[in-house]
Amino acid sequence: MQESGGPVAFVLRWLDAKASGSAWAQAETDRQQLSLLV
Repeated sequence: MQESGGPVAFVLRWLDAKASGSAWAQAETDRQQLSLLV
């Protein structure tokens, strides 16, 4: 993990990778739609 810049850098890269996926985009769209109905 130290080779990848430490634990914080590792987690930030992991979150960035997940956030660029289609599941994250769908969840964000669903969340935004819900707030329109509330």
